[in-house]
Amino acid sequence: EIGGSDPESGIVEAAVDRLGPGRVVYGSDAPIRHFSVKMGQVLEADLSDGIKRDILWNNAASLLPPWSGVRPEEGGAT
Repeated sequence: EIGGSDPESGIVEAAVDRLGPGRVVYGSDAPIRHFSVKMGQVLEADLSDGIKRDILWNNAASLLPPWSGVRPEEGGAT
């Protein structure tokens, strides 16, 4: 997850490049940094919309058990 990384460009792209798009999930640094800082780090990354959707929702949703009712959304990259 990307929480704990410095709020600089290139961090999310580097994680996706090294780990693969299915292994990176959104994480905030709240209350240290505002949610918008970490969200912006993903939204402004040089990645496809599908990969961004996976990082922000689908990758974490796929880890939850079926009884949680949380499902990945269609249109992701993985």
